[in-house]
Amino acid sequence: MHSTKNRLIFLLSSLFIIILTFFLLYHKQNTTKVTVNVIPTSLNKFNANNIEDLITAAGTYDLSTMASQVTAQMLHSFSNASERTLPLVANWNVGIPQYSDGLDPMYMINRLSNGENIVPAWKLDPYYNDSIGLSYYEMSIKKAAELKLPLVFILQSPESALTKDNVYFNMNSSSNPNVITADKRVLAKLSPFGPDALWHEAGVQWSTTSLMAQLQVWYPNPPLVIFIDEDTSQKLSWSELTTSYRYTSQYPENISNEFKRALVNASWIEKYRQLHDGFRQGFTQNAWKQNSKFITRNQLPQNMGVTDNWQQNATTTNHYASIWPLTADGLTINFDLSGDRSEITNAPYTLLNNLTFMLNQAKQQNPNFSYQLSIDANQKIANPQRYRGFTQFALWFLRPSIIRQTTHGTTKTEINPLFQQVVDSVESINTNDTLTNFWKHGKLVQTGDSPYTKNIPVAYKNVPREFLLKTNANSPVWAFALMQGTTPNREWLVYAQSPEGNLSDIAVSIPNFKTISINSTLQGSFNLITENNKII
Repeated sequence: MHSTKNRLIFLLSSLFIIILTFFLLYHKQNTTKVTVNVIPTSLNKFNANNIEDLITAAGTYDLSTMASQVTAQMLHSFSNASERTLPLVANWNVGIPQYSDGLDPMYMINRLSNGENIVPAWKLDPYYNDSIGLSYYEMSIKKAAELKLPLVFILQSPESALTKDNVYFNMNSSSNPNVITADKRVLAKLSPFGPDALWHEAGVQWSTTSLMAQLQVWYPNPPLVIFIDEDTSQKLSWSELTTSYRYTSQYPENISNEFKRALVNASWIEKYRQLHDGFRQGFTQNAWKQNSKFITRNQLPQNMGVTDNWQQNATTTNHYASIWPLTADGLTINFDLSGDRSEITNAPYTLLNNLTFMLNQAKQQNPNFSYQLSIDANQKIANPQRYRGFTQFALWFLRPSIIRQTTHGTTKTEINPLFQQVVDSVESINTNDTLTNFWKHGKLVQTGDSPYTKNIPVAYKNVPREFLLKTNANSPVWAFALMQGTTPNREWLVYAQSPEGNLSDIAVSIPNFKTISINSTLQGSFNLITENNKII
């Protein structure tokens, strides 16, 4: 009996030693790895096609709490705080009655109770306010007031009234806000040489309509009112100045392009400031006057250096890459997935490299500057995972305050499948501590010199404009890294997307560190690299 007992003890001891040996070998093997997926198993629900999985697991969210969280993040985005605000998600389709069964404001407010960091928005357009009707606004505006949510209005360029309204278009040549040709014809294009006072007047007209008066009655004290300009107005570029009589009659022919840009830029800056001042002056409630912000969709020159004539319509000088951050409180940046830009061989990622220094410069020149990201949807991207990979790349590369999707759909059923992918990307950032930390504090890793070098102004010849990581993959892989910490405790979050499908063990070179092995997926993967080889 004692022999049997000793034999059993021996076997158990041997088994323990074997298990311990395998554990130590496994531990040693894994401590030499420098890459693991950053999203733990408990958050794999974000890869699902529907956020309902998350809602079921987390329980019902309090609508008031979510509204307060969204409000705080939106206010933070217009502050001069050094820490980035966490992202929110929105849609350009705001469900206008008689036009679409889209994502109307009340529907979007209700989605907050699902734990989604949603920004509701309203369409504002005096040209068909009567067809929208007050019912579109009343319930949702009153609910926003109850929750103390910010108001967001999407509107046609308010300055376009100076061209569309016959009262302005038919003014005499000395007062007309539009381009006057040498033979005194009026072109349907705004002139930088028109009277500034008319821009102020246009702003006042927008904010003194009966609708605007009613909105202020329903919600007199919003913490923030954002007007997003859809940028539909036609404006005279510096390269077209010779078509304007008011220019050719005052300036000689041999003026430099630099002077032309500076001349036109200064005029546009003043006119937009007059427009926004007019808006604020027309409001009856002080909270609207004080808390209104204006976002323009005029673009930064993403194509800097791509072609010899990239400056033809750009406002770039050695003092600023673009005037548009100087004309408004914020900017909407466009990530174009339309046409062939969504194709693997012509991916739109490359032009994003030009934007990083421009956004940093805008924040330096306007500390309260906020920027948003607009995603142009493409019906050809039917695969939700592939769509998420594309959009998530731009979201993380630029880290905007809001990502707003454009969609060709007109009903919730048509819009939601791809919109949900954008929502899930945002929710993963707001709920995962590692992703949250890198979003707020990570710094893009420069990987070399930009291949786009044509006609770069002197001031920007040495600014970082290349952040895409080099890989050994035979199939396309688009990757970049965010870094935190200092040597010897640096960490890198590497995002990688492979539009043709999932790939494993891709060699990626991280500058000033080493070549590491990562995985890349169709929908985009996050890989955490640690300098000290610790298991995460």
